[in-house]
Amino acid sequence: MTHVFGKRLVTGLILWWGRATIRKFTLLSLLLGSCLVWFLSPMVSLKVHYPPTKGNTVTIFLIDGLSKHIFQEMVDQGKLPHLRELIRKSTLVKHGIAAFPTMTGYGFYPFITGEDAARSGILGLRWFDRSRENGNLRNYVGRTNVLMNEDIHHMPQTVFERYDSFYTASVNTYMNRGVHDAEMTGWAHATSKYQSEGVFKMLRHIPLLGRRIAKDHFQHESMVLEKALEQLARNPKVQWITFPGPDASNHVLGTTDEYYRLLVHLDSLIGRFVSETAGLGQGETRMIAIVTDHGISDVSVNLDIPGRLEKEFGIALERGPSVNLYTQTLKDPISDFVSKQGYFVINGNLSAYIYLRDPVLNPTAQHWRNNQPFDLLTHYPARNGAIHLPETIASMDGVELVACRPNDSTVTVYGKNGHADIIFNGTDAYRYVPAGRDPFGYDSIPALNILLKTGFHSADQWLDASLETRFPDALYRLYSVMAAKGAGDLLVTAEKGYDLAPDYEMFVQNYKGGHGGLRGELSDVPYILYIPGTEARVLPYARAEDVGRIILNHLEDGAEQ
Repeated sequence: MTHVFGKRLVTGLILWWGRATIRKFTLLSLLLGSCLVWFLSPMVSLKVHYPPTKGNTVTIFLIDGLSKHIFQEMVDQGKLPHLRELIRKSTLVKHGIAAFPTMTGYGFYPFITGEDAARSGILGLRWFDRSRENGNLRNYVGRTNVLMNEDIHHMPQTVFERYDSFYTASVNTYMNRGVHDAEMTGWAHATSKYQSEGVFKMLRHIPLLGRRIAKDHFQHESMVLEKALEQLARNPKVQWITFPGPDASNHVLGTTDEYYRLLVHLDSLIGRFVSETAGLGQGETRMIAIVTDHGISDVSVNLDIPGRLEKEFGIALERGPSVNLYTQTLKDPISDFVSKQGYFVINGNLSAYIYLRDPVLNPTAQHWRNNQPFDLLTHYPARNGAIHLPETIASMDGVELVACRPNDSTVTVYGKNGHADIIFNGTDAYRYVPAGRDPFGYDSIPALNILLKTGFHSADQWLDASLETRFPDALYRLYSVMAAKGAGDLLVTAEKGYDLAPDYEMFVQNYKGGHGGLRGELSDVPYILYIPGTEARVLPYARAEDVGRIILNHLEDGAEQ
């Protein structure tokens, strides 16, 4: 396995030193330790040789946080010539529907399995697993990102596992179970994301070394491509490349000129890769998939729901850490959560799960085991009497939607001055019943109004009719998440311009952009699928898992395992 043994050995030694010194020398020790890992790891790399790849192959480029609106605008203006040329001979998905919550990592699952991410066994970058004895608060941000591969279900296999007999590769993904060659550029990513902050800014000004140890986004993405080209030379059966720059730039700065310039830069890098593919004689078999995990939304107000609930109603919710820097394990026992009333678990900063324990019974660990009944949520004990918790939160400025599950067949979603039931018939159809102001606004759309009045309809019928609305595919996506094992008692999403994470991020405290929500600007994304030997076409829509199945079908057609 390329690089793995040497990197683990050196990383282990350096992180042991980092943990021992961090208490004395603050964050700088960790940063210097990371620098040493970055410098020394290439010196001890190993390579494993695999049989020559046979049959069809695929490279998946994931552009993290790609705005459909901005992307289409730049394509139309001729500012992304390489991607425009690729579109000319590819399958273009007009409305790509990302996984929900619209999250990095979690949102990779459909592309590598062909299954809805809500069926993966995890529910985002952060969630609370009531079934565990230890490590219930699952947080895959930071060094614990390695746990994501462990936590997803054993079946179905990932695309890397399916083609284990041939060389497979990835750059910058921690959802890659079974991959042979896993390259990560975590240090370069951190220095580029926080290039204007504190010690990261100082590092770039170190004479001679600054530009080597602290990258900007453009240098980092070029570095990612170089690693991808090294892998390409070995003809990987399956290859995954993540470009994290657009998402990182939007989180820290919002949508600035840098975001647009990054897309131009990525266009040139992908163009170079496509050219190299042809030059290596792989053009007739290699599918090139350009996908994304979510769109973006700028933030100007950081909404403090836990603070307001505690101040006004005496309901105290913990948030947990934003990132795990010092450990690769999550081992706090469930008994440690006994004194907590609940957890406000943030995803992408525009959505959050709320997990509650029974506030009436004398608290024990067992009172964290089950979701709270609907009657309790609608009559939740508070300082001055019981409150309807979903409606109370939904009424707050900056809150867009609040969802809960009153029974096994129904998910109820609350908005301002109204709510609606999403009812599943147990096989393949959904009904939508709004009361008061429709949270999704479907009742004002003629095609959707017809469906509202005529009972149960398939998920694809609801998707097709909702494509041009503010909440495309909302019924299926929201129901799937809330019906999944491990879902919170409540799910909250933020209105446009708001996020749910004030003073939460480690280096910048507050983000200026985010994702995680259900709105179309976050869930309706571009997918470009170049498949050698097939004619160009336009698909009106495809969910992320549909794209995953297209990838698997390409590999299976004529593949020799």
